[in-house]
Amino acid sequence: MISAIGIVDNAIWDLRVRITGQRVQKPLGCSQDQVNSDASGTHLHLDDDTLVAQMLGFMDAGLSLDTNNPGTLSSAIDSARRFESFHIYGVEGPILADEIDSLAQLARSTCIPIAAGENHYGQWAFKELIEKRTVAIVLADVVKCGGVTEFLKIAAMADAHGLPVCPHFSNFVDVAYASALPNGLFHEFARDFFEPASQLMVHFVTPSDGRVAPLDKPGFGLGLGSDAKDLQDTPPPDARRGTAPDH
Repeated sequence: MISAIGIVDNAIWDLRVRITGQRVQKPLGCSQDQVNSDASGTHLHLDDDTLVAQMLGFMDAGLSLDTNNPGTLSSAIDSARRFESFHIYGVEGPILADEIDSLAQLARSTCIPIAAGENHYGQWAFKELIEKRTVAIVLADVVKCGGVTEFLKIAAMADAHGLPVCPHFSNFVDVAYASALPNGLFHEFARDFFEPASQLMVHFVTPSDGRVAPLDKPGFGLGLGSDAKDLQDTPPPDARRGTAPDH
């Protein structure tokens, strides 16, 4: 439910500043002209050689790991100790999101910065994450957390504790959010996921040399291209008059 609230909240912020012809960063603060990009994506479709080459490229650029909540506390501690010698930038989602006490124990057990927050909802979940010292990097999903209104509260809370914030996995809007914050660290660029979607968008942002600037357009600066509008105007088969969906 809070994700649905987040979608509506983001849309309202976009509409609010479009009416006045502003970029969304202006009322949010606009602290940075550019932010760093963190490369991400799903790579299971790649063959071994291509995958290794891609990972080596990420390592040369400065590696961080997203393990996507895979295991237990003991396995996460063991993995972290193995990774420490590689001096990686950080590890995201090392254990299940609900296991906050275990995440805090993991953070005390390794020198690797822990990033978490993509599966936490609302400011009170982040209050617990921060106060229990579970994270070094706060990853608030700009939809799941409840939208920009809630995101700004989370970011201020993190800033008061000296922690950076990175919006999670929302290329279409997170550059604006990250650049607006004094403690915005980077945005997550999921190339494999977002590049196909970008074909339907106009004014889509992409990184250059690991950095990206928010669009100089009203609102978030995004809009649907003509191909997407044609699809939008065509109702799905089940929506045609007199046609009932199959069950």
